[in-house]
Amino acid sequence: MLDIQFYDLYADVDVFNGLLKANCGIRLKNQADGQISKVAFLLNRCLTVEFIKCIGRHAEFTQKLTNFKDLENVEINFIEVFFDEPLNPGDIVRLSINYNGKICDYQNVFRYVKDNVNEKFTLIRPDAYSYPIIGTLKFKESIPQIISQRFDYKLKIKVPKEYVVANIGRLINRIGFNDKVLYIYESKLPSWRIDIAVAKFKKITDTQNDLHVFVFEEDYEHAVKILNELKKVLKFYIDWFNHPPIWTGYTIIEIPNGWGSQADLAGMLLNSKVFRDPSEISGLYHEIAHLWYVKSGEKYVSRFFDEGLASYFQLLAEREFFGEEHFNKRLEQLREKFIKLTEENPKLLEVPISKYGEYMLTDASYYVGAYLLYVLHNLVGDEKFKILIKSLVKTFSKDKITLEAFKQLVTTICGEEYEVFIDEWIFHNKPAQYLKDKIPLHEIISRYKRA
Repeated sequence: MLDIQFYDLYADVDVFNGLLKANCGIRLKNQADGQISKVAFLLNRCLTVEFIKCIGRHAEFTQKLTNFKDLENVEINFIEVFFDEPLNPGDIVRLSINYNGKICDYQNVFRYVKDNVNEKFTLIRPDAYSYPIIGTLKFKESIPQIISQRFDYKLKIKVPKEYVVANIGRLINRIGFNDKVLYIYESKLPSWRIDIAVAKFKKITDTQNDLHVFVFEEDYEHAVKILNELKKVLKFYIDWFNHPPIWTGYTIIEIPNGWGSQADLAGMLLNSKVFRDPSEISGLYHEIAHLWYVKSGEKYVSRFFDEGLASYFQLLAEREFFGEEHFNKRLEQLREKFIKLTEENPKLLEVPISKYGEYMLTDASYYVGAYLLYVLHNLVGDEKFKILIKSLVKTFSKDKITLEAFKQLVTTICGEEYEVFIDEWIFHNKPAQYLKDKIPLHEIISRYKRA
């Protein structure tokens, strides 16, 4: 397959007319064993490619509006680039892709993908395919391909002078041009995504700890609170699970409520409600937990290794800061949310976590994954649970892990007697039955405890 090694993205963001003009330079490498003669990209349905140049060789391209074969409500611009000479294993090729138009949202399927270009707030990210992303017309095959890639990037983003460009990378320069300003960022470390936000941001910085917060003007007074919460939850996770595998400082970028908080290793997009409502601070705890990341080697990613773990880390932080009673209420809330999901999609009562990716039921991993870890934690105790998570993160932040390998890790560290529990909760649908039937948590735990 062709891997993206580097993005060099220039974009002129016309917030007043809702338009984006961009040139995306992409460096690709053939990592396959054989020759490759074409590559396919996904782009937002409202963006049009003007031309594609292949540096050092000739290439033709086609583009068409179409839909994913397994997600027919999602329309994309599907672009194919055909090389005149096949790329041999190890060959590197450079493409220059010019495109422009509007960014259209995908709220009809993904409610949080409200991305567009406007005067209030602009967001450019992979969720709306706002820059060319390697992929296929099968959605469930494209997702693991997208999130497993790692590339560096350089951004040159031009905006009206009264606007600020926010990115979790390192700001290299800010150059004024009459009524425009050009922001130049570069990635701090290889990533699988690019997130660019444009608004009339204010910024608060903790230079000593390399922490930064981009905040809307009306929420500036809340930025100090967010910064303090960031320091507090980082300390808690480090105390429990050691330092994260990689640390390059951290940046938080405020986004409007409902647009979907997301995290990468150098920063996060965080919903406005977390800034404004103290009861929503757990959203910060969840996104920070992704620093203790694990690389999934699943064919169809279940999201247990990212969202399941982050959801349980979040619960542990809430118990630490808000107490046991709050913690127990949150567990019941998760149960109710899962039950609601089963009412919307009864397939969840049949499909185990191991097949969530295959059946596109990954939203359930937030709930079932957290419950699985809660029960396991109670079965093995604090000491072994901490050792398990430390070993998981240390080993599999570099090497990919499968659910079968997770079972082996649990039985090696915690004991072979927990093999039945892992089998029933990951490869069979026991948790769905327990949660739907509202079996008390203490009773679930007692069913797996050693006699």
